[in-house]
Amino acid sequence: LTREDLHCVDIAEGFAGLVANGWSEDQIAEQFERNPRTIRRYLTIASWPQEAMALIRQHQDVFTTKLLFNELVAHRYETTEEFLKVIESKIAPPEKTIVGQRVAKPIQMKEVEKKLKTQLQMKVSVKGTEAAGRLTIAYASPEQLEKLKTLLLSQSTGNDS
Repeated sequence: LTREDLHCVDIAEGFAGLVANGWSEDQIAEQFERNPRTIRRYLTIASWPQEAMALIRQHQDVFTTKLLFNELVAHRYETTEEFLKVIESKIAPPEKTIVGQRVAKPIQMKEVEKKLKTQLQMKVSVKGTEAAGRLTIAYASPEQLEKLKTLLLSQSTGNDS
């Protein structure tokens, strides 16, 4: 529960396990140096249906702790079906048109990042969603900068200048 790379769902299930073993929310908060309100949020997540938990685990890049706390824990859903619809809507945004073509499913940002790294042979970072985000390409030499300029400028202007 103290590892930095644990996903929010794993932490939530760990805290729920402690409660099942007799720990109070206040004891957990004190032991793990967390606010009691944060512990309650984690315990709310641990109480969600297994189907929802499975979807969240499969899409950890989408379901950050911030999103789970601010958008899902904060809202009380009437039914499990309504809750699952909200989760599924976060995973599969509506179809979008890109340069006149219909796209059946959203482009996965990690896949885009991986392909760019492979093609450019440079460090690439993609942050955000299809709607908006940031693309960072780090070059390590003047030659790599020239390669980038050639690629980008020839694509945007139609020539190699």
